[in-house]
Amino acid sequence: MEQLFKEEDFYKDNGWPSERLVYSKYFLNIVGDDYDQFILVVNAEYPYIRLSPKRGNCQFPCGGFSVIATDGNFARKSDTEREKECPKIAWGVAAVYLINLRYDRTQDDYVELKERDIFIRDYYCKYLKMYLDNHNGLRYSKLSTEQKELDFIAEHEVIIRGLWERSTPLTKYPVLFEYAKNAEKDYETYLANRKKEIQKKVIEPGAIFDEKNSKNRTIIQNGDKSLYVENNNGTIIIGTDMHKRMNFSTEIRETFGKQYVKVYFLDDSIAKDAKEVVERLNVIKTVNITPSASKDHPGNTLTVYPKSMVEAEDCEKEMVEALNRFFSRGILADKKPVRNDAYFNDIADKIIKDLDKARVSIHVCMAWFTNQSIADKLVEKHKQGIDVKVIFYDDHTNSKFGVNIDGIPFKAVRGSRGGIMHNKYCIIDNQVVITGSYNWSKNAEDKNEENAAVMYDYDRASDYSVEFRKMFDSE
Repeated sequence: MEQLFKEEDFYKDNGWPSERLVYSKYFLNIVGDDYDQFILVVNAEYPYIRLSPKRGNCQFPCGGFSVIATDGNFARKSDTEREKECPKIAWGVAAVYLINLRYDRTQDDYVELKERDIFIRDYYCKYLKMYLDNHNGLRYSKLSTEQKELDFIAEHEVIIRGLWERSTPLTKYPVLFEYAKNAEKDYETYLANRKKEIQKKVIEPGAIFDEKNSKNRTIIQNGDKSLYVENNNGTIIIGTDMHKRMNFSTEIRETFGKQYVKVYFLDDSIAKDAKEVVERLNVIKTVNITPSASKDHPGNTLTVYPKSMVEAEDCEKEMVEALNRFFSRGILADKKPVRNDAYFNDIADKIIKDLDKARVSIHVCMAWFTNQSIADKLVEKHKQGIDVKVIFYDDHTNSKFGVNIDGIPFKAVRGSRGGIMHNKYCIIDNQVVITGSYNWSKNAEDKNEENAAVMYDYDRASDYSVEFRKMFDSE
């Protein structure tokens, strides 16, 4: 998780730390108003929204960058001057929820980018994990996980109500204020229901817990049992034996300065099949089956070395994705022969047909994405349970004319080397890559001369998957 700062700490040290911004997916379009867009400060301990002033043809403050330059004009101004130029108007749940909206011209209304219940659970899980991370020392060791979560809710309720009370300037925008107010009420209802749910649970008195935190779950060990809070897809589970839900686990190790990955299995009889799956990955140099003498992980394991230019973390991520597919659906068991196709006409329809064949995942990295027909197919596959993720360029075109992807995880990025994010590719089931000059836009389909190449090539798909994951997971 990125470093978060208190609101009053920004610009203390010659402009550092600086606010990191995310722009709303719509314009306010209020005649005579001096402001036309919301910007969310995402690296604040409790996120808040500033108003973006109108500046002629430039719709964004600070040049539209996602981070305010520490030596820029805005950073050098006083708090009073900054407040006058870009006033703060909403905090907490309300602020984050407003960035979750996008204006739909066809409906003349705002639509949610992420469904309300998913948004609420994600917000809750983020702050619950932060609380657990900060309450895992010896002084808290005798508190049950349930009690810690109840303590968190009690503290959190006070905080979010205070943040909502500060958000009165939002009343200037009545429609958006109503959306934010309803989201706030739903969040308070979620907290109340969650509290009742936890209070019904019974846990062994005097149990001593040892917490271990990972990116996606908080594991609580009680003797030889493993309980955990899991925030994948907003799910929260307490009191479940973790090992019943996992076929394997991974661990990065190092020997003689070289990192490698160990894979442990719940049932080591499948080690040979898993080895065949892992060997197909383009990031892998060698895979060996090695017996383990560990009491915690007996039986056969895999020892996996990445290629020389591949980081162990990237190797591990690629392996986990491949093995998850193998255990859940066996998709990788039948590696397809390499084949290449090219599209020059009716490209959108052909892409939609390819997307419709996805059985596991669709990962899209597209500079400009304004073709709603393709977006609708992604939403359809997402609702079928397919793992869909989207990256697009963080600019005015996507902000104003971008598609509605209705709850699909997405990331808006800028170029990492001073230019723009100009990629145009899609990975399907980690086996098929669609790339070429064709942006998923109306102009590309209706006006431009474009091409799209389709590679049915598992090795190439693995290359693209590594790059996609680096970009999607980066801060």
